[in-house]
Amino acid sequence: MANGAFTTDHVTAQQLYTEFTESVAVQNEQGVPFRTQLCKETTQKTVRVRQRSMTAQKLGADTTVPDRQHMEYREFSLSEPVRYGVATAMTRESFDRGVSSDEMREEHAEALRAMSRYATETIISASMTDGGWWDATMAAAPPPYKMNTFATSHDHYLAYNVAGVPALSHFIDLKRTIQEHGYGRVVAFMHGDNSALIEKKAEWAAATDLSAGGVLADLQKLGVTPAFMAAGVPVAVEDWIPENYLLAFCLDEKPLRWRHPEGTENSDIYTVDSVPDGQYRFITEYYSYRSAKVVHRGAGAAAYLSSATWTDPTFAI
Repeated sequence: MANGAFTTDHVTAQQLYTEFTESVAVQNEQGVPFRTQLCKETTQKTVRVRQRSMTAQKLGADTTVPDRQHMEYREFSLSEPVRYGVATAMTRESFDRGVSSDEMREEHAEALRAMSRYATETIISASMTDGGWWDATMAAAPPPYKMNTFATSHDHYLAYNVAGVPALSHFIDLKRTIQEHGYGRVVAFMHGDNSALIEKKAEWAAATDLSAGGVLADLQKLGVTPAFMAAGVPVAVEDWIPENYLLAFCLDEKPLRWRHPEGTENSDIYTVDSVPDGQYRFITEYYSYRSAKVVHRGAGAAAYLSSATWTDPTFAI
């Protein structure tokens, strides 16, 4: 790092580098909202998720004892973490020509936002790609809950040919699809363009009550605020959701696993101080590993609003 490099407002490059390093540490502690709220972290290649499976047995004579039981489990293979990075740099010419500390701070902030965007898109992609939630192609049916039993054809990827305009009944379907497995509070997300399509629909005129108790606070932890209620489901307008899709999940469960590389406690963003090579006076680099997978398959559901047949949305990652 070139200690003698100054910005136009007399801040040294070394001072900015120290500031940026500290801000990365703060972001690592705060986490990315969707990842923090929806993912448990692990370094394991596989994860076992326990399933409801024990049953009480009627006993006969006084000496009869029940059979020994243990909880069944489903084992999921977690994808190999993929490394992503962003590098920012200020050339020697930039310093000679004049660059302010605010300009450099903006570069740094945008680099961190870019890393957060990729983390969020990784999670949304895992949640909305067929095969995450129960998907009607299981070798074994989902476990029963109370009087509810399920077939291997049970599907959490719903589809409606409604030209992108959801009805209240679609939110009821999403809610029931999740809650029949024993999950509680359900929230839903939709793209802003689809929200605009329903604003003038008569059936939505009364769907604006936001008296949802603690759900509001939990959604705000995700960085969103509900726009309206639909059949008792708080709905947030979130443009991370692809257009013409709905995503719903239970707030009481972290349904995904985020895998770090083996041997690391944390694979989050970090900085690297690159030695100037004559062209650059200031270089910072930010890296993180991305791997997210749904493991609580009943805790969420998705709906496609442009066809009666589910089609996976397209993501950049």
